[in-house]
Amino acid sequence: MKRILILFLVTFIYSANIFSFSVKKMLSNKSQRAVDNRIIKSLNNTIRRNRINATLYRTRGGVALRFKGKVLFRFGSYRLLRRAKHNLNKIAGTLRYLRRKYPFIRFQCLGHSDYVGRRRQKYLFSVRRAAAVANYLIYKGIRRNKVSYKGLSDRYPIDRRRSAYARAKNRRVEIIIITKVRR
Repeated sequence: MKRILILFLVTFIYSANIFSFSVKKMLSNKSQRAVDNRIIKSLNNTIRRNRINATLYRTRGGVALRFKGKVLFRFGSYRLLRRAKHNLNKIAGTLRYLRRKYPFIRFQCLGHSDYVGRRRQKYLFSVRRAAAVANYLIYKGIRRNKVSYKGLSDRYPIDRRRSAYARAKNRRVEIIIITKVRR
């Protein structure tokens, strides 16, 4: 009888711990989704108000802001265009506001390239384009330790066709707003 009672208590305590863990996990996912929704709303307002050629979508750890290729760089270049700096000024203002409101968020700039050229050249262009955007955001007041960048070369194309339009779509920079808190 004692064995059955002890087994029951151990099972009950174990299941209660699992239940509380899953409830905490659900609550944290729910609050993360609420933060993501507020971020999307703020960025959508900025994009619409300033007519910026960018799109937003959800990622596993936050929200991604995708700029179109011709908006930021010329072909074969990693220097920001004047129009790109204007758009990034508007976005940087919103990102600074979001950073003050949610101090745990971080930003990662991901550079992409098209399929033309040698592998090393494509990788260097993607890294330099991502670094250009990251450095501009830092210049505009976002703290250096909250911004990172990464070049992804042509590994994740949006459009796989071999046209000039498809290549222009694949030359892009994305800013990932990471809302998931590290544990």
